[in-house]
Amino acid sequence: MSEAVKNAAKPAPAHADLERIVSLLKSQGEQLDADIATALRLPLASVKRNIAQLSASGDIMTCQVIRYRGKQKVEGLSCRVAGFIPPRTAGRKPGAPPAAK
Repeated sequence: MSEAVKNAAKPAPAHADLERIVSLLKSQGEQLDADIATALRLPLASVKRNIAQLSASGDIMTCQVIRYRGKQKVEGLSCRVAGFIPPRTAGRKPGAPPAAK
């Protein structure tokens, strides 16, 4: 077997998954646990375990939520990075005074 095939078969270390989750939350903002699992292509059970570890260490904040997508009820954990304020996006903001001419 080639080295690439051997390395591809090994699961990523747990700390790498923790870093990927925090990175995703920093870039995408608040996410449900199921959405994190889909985005990172990880099993939901693994994501829930990693979220619990990150929450216990104080890196992220979690909250049980119920959301409705159409008529479907979706229960999950809402996650965000603790103490992180994302940078403002470019462009005009609502309520901003018009630019002087």
